[in-house]
Amino acid sequence: MVPIIREMEHAVNEDALEIKCYGDQCFMQTEKAYRLPLRIDLKAKTDSTNIRLYFHRGEVIFNWECNMPELRIHDICTGENYGYPGRGLIPQNEYVDITWIIEKEYMAVLVNGELRHGGTQYTYVLQQKDDPALIIEDHVRVSSAWGSTVHVKSLKVREL
Repeated sequence: MVPIIREMEHAVNEDALEIKCYGDQCFMQTEKAYRLPLRIDLKAKTDSTNIRLYFHRGEVIFNWECNMPELRIHDICTGENYGYPGRGLIPQNEYVDITWIIEKEYMAVLVNGELRHGGTQYTYVLQQKDDPALIIEDHVRVSSAWGSTVHVKSLKVREL
């Protein structure tokens, strides 16, 4: 998968894509758009803060610059954000395997196979129940933010 790079410093370094964003509006994205349900597998590391994964209006943030131990998740339809204390810290300068599973009735986030969050309380789940024909399709994006450097070793996306 060849990413599209937007508004950031980037380089290929140590067999990984290195990205550094100075704000929070830059990203790399997949060439292809994907439909729900899907599974996103990312192998990446950060030098400090902010490994961010995006799908549609949704976002998952590890090592959030405002509260590193808190896992931040934004609803994929509304962008509404949720904080999960003690679930978002990952080691610095060490590759981790992040999995984000977005099913029609359930969302899960795992790090190195450990469930960090699983839930059904998101608006997108209610919208899918109200309208089973609703199609949610978009690119998957990855970024750093606010000056952190993220190395992306691999990004795999699979529709379920």
